[in-house]
Amino acid sequence: MKKRIFSLLLVVAMVFSLNTFAFAEESTAKTSATRPDSFIAVQLNGEYLIFPDMKPEFKNDTTYMPLRAFLEALGAEASYNNATGIVTATKDDLKIESRIGSTRVMVTENGKAKIVETSSAPYISNGRTMIPVRYASEIFGFNVGYDNSEKTVVIIDTSKIADSFTDSFTLINKYMALSKKIIGEKKAFNGTMDIAITDKITEGSPVIKATGTFDSVISQTKADMNVTLNFDEKALAAVMSEESEESQKLILDVLSNLKMNLLMDINEGTYYYQYPSVAPLMGYSSNTWFKLDMNSLLEASGISMSMQSLVSLNNEGFENLMGKAFSCSTPTSVNDYKDMLAAVSMIETMLGDSAFRKVGDNYLSTYETTYKGTDIAISIKLLMDSSNVNGYEISATVKDSSSLSLSLTSKLDSKLNSTLDMTFGVPDVMDMSLNMNAQYSDTTKTPTGKPADGSEIIDLASILLGTTTQY
Repeated sequence: MKKRIFSLLLVVAMVFSLNTFAFAEESTAKTSATRPDSFIAVQLNGEYLIFPDMKPEFKNDTTYMPLRAFLEALGAEASYNNATGIVTATKDDLKIESRIGSTRVMVTENGKAKIVETSSAPYISNGRTMIPVRYASEIFGFNVGYDNSEKTVVIIDTSKIADSFTDSFTLINKYMALSKKIIGEKKAFNGTMDIAITDKITEGSPVIKATGTFDSVISQTKADMNVTLNFDEKALAAVMSEESEESQKLILDVLSNLKMNLLMDINEGTYYYQYPSVAPLMGYSSNTWFKLDMNSLLEASGISMSMQSLVSLNNEGFENLMGKAFSCSTPTSVNDYKDMLAAVSMIETMLGDSAFRKVGDNYLSTYETTYKGTDIAISIKLLMDSSNVNGYEISATVKDSSSLSLSLTSKLDSKLNSTLDMTFGVPDVMDMSLNMNAQYSDTTKTPTGKPADGSEIIDLASILLGTTTQY
């Protein structure tokens, strides 16, 4: 790689003004597959960055990089304006302007300017301008994380990951369009379920069975659902034979007629749960609703997207959905870039158009792999009506002889009849099975997505955190 030299003469002004950047002669960063011998290393898209003239510095819990070499490694060009004392970096249609000691950065993208408040400010060290590594994420949109065991800052340009897809996803996009077509403006979704649980720890334990029903009204953005589950009282009593009569009665009262109500509003990012028979055991009335703010949970997880944005990706195609999924991932390991590329390969092998073969009028994809000792098999059959998907048969098995096994089959036919069969087992601990039958149908009802005004609402997050928020 050719050495690019950018020289700037700074005399007294560099010493007395925090508004002036130091741009001493600086070599372009090189890349290496091997970690450099430094306290803090920086990895970009799976390759370590080597800075010949100035190593990264760690200051106030922040990693700083030599400005020019770092920005050029990110694909940006840096320049210095002697008249204004401002360093400018440009990358495609993005331009940033910043000053020493200031956390405020002027960002201009596609001709529109805005001020971005960053977490740390640039400074001068040994005649070099040092900028926070967080510029990569806060300004340029790269994913930035830290591998603590390797003492390495991990930077990934996830747009390159998304661009590495070589196959098309025409069939999967048609599958994704099916749900929107089914629901339309709104639909009723009603059905039954059967559950069986076997305790394999206690010899001779009876199989605990339960039957249930659910009825719901759903739209593209809201859902109201009511679930009732009845456990076999005789089997429950046998399992709890060593418990006190008081405990037996308490549990039987709850599980013999277990009810749950669910309200959901995608636009607001909120879920509301109501457990009439369980809430009193927690010290709340049977009419209490428990609120779960999914947008707050996403934000706390480092995912800068709302539930509404995530769901809307379903309308933007599978490629965009995957691209956004990668962009929401915070790196935690120096192996993450390699793992993301492996995920792209796996996704194409399983879901790309070339993964499907035609079977009669339909399309079938089968995928098998072994990951860290776990055998995984997935089969996807898309039922076609001319050129459109109007149903599916999906099955998956996950088996690790030492820890668990899971088998799942989900089907939807052209008449909107839906079935789900699932078994789950942990060797020498328990087995569980779930069978569900349901159907979509037209309805005149409209989902509300939230409790009635004046309802008692408790924030679930506040319970988990040990505080109480009541609405």
